[in-house]
Amino acid sequence: MSGIYVHIPFCKSRCKYCDFFSTTHLEKQTQYTEAVLSEWSDRRKELMRGIQTIYIGGGTPSCLDLNELERLFIIINKLNSEETALAVSSPYISTYSSPSQ
Repeated sequence: MSGIYVHIPFCKSRCKYCDFFSTTHLEKQTQYTEAVLSEWSDRRKELMRGIQTIYIGGGTPSCLDLNELERLFIIINKLNSEETALAVSSPYISTYSSPSQ
């Protein structure tokens, strides 16, 4: 099974113990989303060959503005051709946030 990891680096505050790249500059969300969408467009064939899982992590993915998150999911859907469409029969969504978030 192959998958895509999408790193959403935004956090309301920086946790001292966190080693992942993150930023508290929430105003950069649109710019970041544009960069992710541009890369996906450039790598369309490579990314969508047999993808069965899309994992969104970070940072704190729930800090991403809902409009930006929606844009990501719309493009994921558009990037899928009929041959490689993600079959979503029983989607599983899990969230985690550190106590300080």
